[in-house]
Amino acid sequence: MKYLKHEVHDRKTAFNFATWLFIYDFGKCDIRNPYPFLALLFKKMELDKDIQDNLNNRFDTPYDRFLDLYVDVLISSKIINANEADYLIPDKDTMLLDELEKL
Repeated sequence: MKYLKHEVHDRKTAFNFATWLFIYDFGKCDIRNPYPFLALLFKKMELDKDIQDNLNNRFDTPYDRFLDLYVDVLISSKIINANEADYLIPDKDTMLLDELEKL
């Protein structure tokens, strides 16, 4: 969280950071309260809460990478089970939206 907060200053760096987290299975970590981290990552990746960003219409985009981590972290942290993952939409997750409002 410290690295993300203090060293990631633009969308490209945030996307690269998220990609490396994904590659090294960070999403498989059990985090007590993952929402502050996920909200900060969402913000640093400059994702649109309404998911209208034209970058989100291609494969392997910032939104895709965020969604990969988001789902994995929430499953590993036992906030959701794997059966719920297909129906999970970050911009409808009130806990994530609440954390985004705090930033």
